[in-house]
Amino acid sequence: MFEDKLDFQQALLLAQQLGFAESDPSLDVEGYDAANKWTFLLTHAYGIVASPDEIVFTGIQHIQQSDATVAAEKHFDIKLVAQAKKLLNGKVAAFVLPQFIKQEDHLAFVKMNTMVLSLKVALPINSSFMERVRAVSQQPLQC
Repeated sequence: MFEDKLDFQQALLLAQQLGFAESDPSLDVEGYDAANKWTFLLTHAYGIVASPDEIVFTGIQHIQQSDATVAAEKHFDIKLVAQAKKLLNGKVAAFVLPQFIKQEDHLAFVKMNTMVLSLKVALPINSSFMERVRAVSQQPLQC
């Protein structure tokens, strides 16, 4: 969207034509899909059983080209990011929100149909996992 200077509707139409977005893309663009995936990961990472309505989330539906222009001027990209942080009181704050990401950050290199899971743990190592999502028009993976 931002690299090609497309408005939201143009970028969405292109994503649908390429098979990356459903004909009804509301689950993706409004953040529901990311929130659902995040609740699954919260269970495994923190032992928290939550539903998406218990997580603060919004999608990319309100991002405008002017937001991207400001971000670029400040050397940032805008990405939909799911985060969880353990608070001092032991509780976990979990959310899925569009965020400004420094252009040199590894998340800034995530494009189109790629998702990244980054783990920052209390060990001397951090890990990142990347997955390229298949276009919805392609055949499903066989398991």
